[in-house]
Amino acid sequence: MHSHFIQFVDATGARRVGSLDLHGNLATLRATDSIYALAERAISESTTLDALAQEFAGEREVAEVALAGATLLGGADHPVDEARCTLWDLSGGVRCLGDGSGLASPRRPHPATARTETLTAALCGAYLIDGHQQPRRLGFGLALFGGPFSGFAFGPALFPGTEEWLEADGSRLEIAASGVDTSQTHIGLTDNAAIAESEGRLFRQPQCRRTADLHIAALTAVSLGAARAELASVATRLSHLPLELALTTAAEPEVRTRAL
Repeated sequence: MHSHFIQFVDATGARRVGSLDLHGNLATLRATDSIYALAERAISESTTLDALAQEFAGEREVAEVALAGATLLGGADHPVDEARCTLWDLSGGVRCLGDGSGLASPRRPHPATARTETLTAALCGAYLIDGHQQPRRLGFGLALFGGPFSGFAFGPALFPGTEEWLEADGSRLEIAASGVDTSQTHIGLTDNAAIAESEGRLFRQPQCRRTADLHIAALTAVSLGAARAELASVATRLSHLPLELALTTAAEPEVRTRAL
């Protein structure tokens, strides 16, 4: 069975990674504190995230109990250098949305200068560039974002890097959005050929294949409309797990350029 991963800060303030099963039970993983570090180990040992999750899994607990007092983080991030993580929208070309400083925690969003921009819900892939400058897909997750550099909520769950669950869950994700004016009710799931085409557009660019860089890219997306509330959110179910994301909007900061 493939693992579904989450990242969180526990009640003591330590970063942790958990493996979540379809019944809502969570096993905290030993020997790692981020999906990024787990992926680096999987690459160096020529194994998979799922195999390492089985090797390092602690005792399983009901997720609500295991996460008491914890703060959920995004489905993937660069734990050391935000500038080594780049956010992309590939749903209609190749559009850069900023670096990892724009990532918002799924249940603890940070202010974003979205103004009245259109919010987008998307299915994303997360990728780590290996030592041979080749992209390695860590998995898929749900995202909610505004315009470029305006905040990007990703997660909370990171799903397997293979496309098997896409086929198992049908051709679309049913969604429920609040805080936006929208009539959209689903995100269409792209097929395997379309995934490969989108990934190819991004990673054929040499600057996107720098070893140890992390990329999070929207593969298929739906526009939800302009935010009409301070807090916009989207929820859906994927592989029987609820996914909930929220993104705050805030006034654009005042910036003045002055000559020296």
